[in-house]
Amino acid sequence: MSSWFVKKRQQKTAVEEKTVRVPEGLWIKCDACKELIYRKELVNTHNVCPKCGYHFRIGVDERLENLMDEGWTTLFGDLRSSDPLGFVAMKSYKDQLKKLDEAGQTEDAVVVVEAPSRGMRW
Repeated sequence: MSSWFVKKRQQKTAVEEKTVRVPEGLWIKCDACKELIYRKELVNTHNVCPKCGYHFRIGVDERLENLMDEGWTTLFGDLRSSDPLGFVAMKSYKDQLKKLDEAGQTEDAVVVVEAPSRGMRW
């Protein structure tokens, strides 16, 4: 009999990757080592992965709380980005500023604060 009449069986050689659902907010996956970390453990290590030492991103408020004593105040909070050079060719820049303002994200890359640190006013 000819071989083109015989049905060949396909063998599965690759291991199928299973997806694991993680309960929202209870565990977090490390971007570096891909290990699951209990969120309370991550809080205790100040957002540093206990397995590989990866530093997770944190917000401005959390960073200031870690660095300064209580009672810090934001300075120059009324400053906003603008387009003083008139980038006409970059209409998307003005659109981005408008979207950020509508979303309430008015701070830029730098936040200036006056705060006590170790009991001294800086």
